[in-house]
Amino acid sequence: MRKCCFHVPFWMIVILLGWMPLHAAERDEDCWNLADIYPNEEAWSQAKDAAEAQIGKLKNYNGRLGESSQVLLECLDATASIQKEVRRIFSYASMLSDEDTRADRPAQMREEAQLLATELSRQVSFIKP
Repeated sequence: MRKCCFHVPFWMIVILLGWMPLHAAERDEDCWNLADIYPNEEAWSQAKDAAEAQIGKLKNYNGRLGESSQVLLECLDATASIQKEVRRIFSYASMLSDEDTRADRPAQMREEAQLLATELSRQVSFIKP
């Protein structure tokens, strides 16, 4: 059996690893700014509540899409608007949760956002069954 002639002492590996940055994404330009989406968790919560209310109104279009092109347009515009907001709600919660996966509140927010997206999908299933 052939042995490798290159052997690095353990202490040298420890020293070399010590020189390497542990958190390369510590610069501001490498991190996301959640305030670009919502200024704080309270604003996120208000947006989520408003989206829930808007999702509930979509059922008013169920069975009416054939009435006129105007009704169809209103339904599709309302759906697209709510989908955009739900994506923002989910993105904020997801990124906040990713900052510290040990924290309970952000994980709960992510779950709430997932439930909101599921409810939206359920409410608009009549558009494209």
